[in-house]
Amino acid sequence: MSVFASIVREGSIAEAAAVHGISPAMAGKHLKALEKEIGTSLLHRTTRRQALTHAGESYYQRCLSILESVGQAATEARATEQEPTGLLRVTAPVSFGAEALTPLLPDFLAAYPRVRVDLSLEDRSVNLTKEAYDVAIRIGQPPTSDVVALPLKPYRLILCAAPSYLARRGTPLSPAALASHDCLAFRYAPSSSWHNTQSDIVPLDLSTGRLRIDNGHALRIAAINGAGVIMQPVTLLQRDIEDGRLVQLFPDLIMPERPMYVLYPSDRKTDPKVTLFATFIREQFA
Repeated sequence: MSVFASIVREGSIAEAAAVHGISPAMAGKHLKALEKEIGTSLLHRTTRRQALTHAGESYYQRCLSILESVGQAATEARATEQEPTGLLRVTAPVSFGAEALTPLLPDFLAAYPRVRVDLSLEDRSVNLTKEAYDVAIRIGQPPTSDVVALPLKPYRLILCAAPSYLARRGTPLSPAALASHDCLAFRYAPSSSWHNTQSDIVPLDLSTGRLRIDNGHALRIAAINGAGVIMQPVTLLQRDIEDGRLVQLFPDLIMPERPMYVLYPSDRKTDPKVTLFATFIREQFA
């Protein structure tokens, strides 16, 4: 097939033979063997010119597609055997990246000593291709195209407040009571979230406070210092609850969970450092 495609592309058997490093006679034998196997002529040949037959035109187009697939398969097979190397640019949400992802990076780096990781922690949505990131960990539904999206364990949120705040303002007895409390808003979250009380779903509005911050850690510090009620992930607040700096509100309610994915551009699926890192993250947070 490859010799036949070269004959068509180069315009002669002699030129195709040169491309493949074989004699013109051998290239001609390849073409004759292919035509014999198929059972029809692929080229009209004269002493001055050659042209594809009707069957040859259709076969040539299919050959191009098949040869491209074969080449890609070979590339992917070689990539799996290659030792991953080079710079891996990763982006992740601030709280998740600092509390959950960063402690795992030494294990990945130890397993792949020729890889360097550049981790950027930010809560905004990033464009992987335009901003040249290899891998992203994102909360919420992924883009519908141009990325490979591997699902991770959902991101679970809880409500907390500092003992000093509750002593001053009182403990809310129901989610509806939060309307009269100072709630610390996270800039990148929807103004209204939801939670389930086993029997029904009720709105939970966290936009009533006067303080809005674009960083989960900063919200945590504000909450610890009595600024108001906070809704952030368990991974960020659990230690403060255990140490008494924060008190969990409504612990018996099923709080919101948001889907989380590890993403990478579809054109990077043959890059071993990208696929290995994505698999590593999925195994850790499945």
